[in-house]
Amino acid sequence: MIDWVKKNLPFLLILFLLVLFAYSISTFNEFISDDVTEIKDNPAISSLSTVLKSPYGVIRPTLYWVSYHIFGLEPASFRLINFFFHTANVWLIFAVLMALKVSKKPSLFISGIFAVHPAISEGVFWISGGNYAQYSFFFLVSFLIFIFSKGRKSFYPLSATFYLLSFMSHPVMPLAVCII
Repeated sequence: MIDWVKKNLPFLLILFLLVLFAYSISTFNEFISDDVTEIKDNPAISSLSTVLKSPYGVIRPTLYWVSYHIFGLEPASFRLINFFFHTANVWLIFAVLMALKVSKKPSLFISGIFAVHPAISEGVFWISGGNYAQYSFFFLVSFLIFIFSKGRKSFYPLSATFYLLSFMSHPVMPLAVCII
């Protein structure tokens, strides 16, 4: 894996710069829409026991709790969580395409389109919309592990674990997967 990252570092940096260019403008925006009730005006965000009982999954509220306890109610810290997941998704799409034997240039192009496409922006700009990027992250990790398993059953539990984490990241994710 480390060799793969070294070998593809220029491509990963290009993809990171695309995400940075497209989304850095929103980093210091204020809380908007659902962010106000879900984060800013939500006293439960400071209580880990309340966060762990959230009907919206455990992962996202826990990330909010950590961000709150490190940075307070600073919108940029919550938005950076989305930025991290989106960047990781762009890299994972690149890795999945490479694992599926797509050559580097088309993989870079497709990942680059995903990096800056406006349809994806809600999951990065809007803090409360970050769960889209989050469940995509866990699904893509699960899929990549499944690809690398090449029939080795020892990889399946790890792939299934990340798949379950995608379910735990969004309250309607199981519905979306059932529809597909």
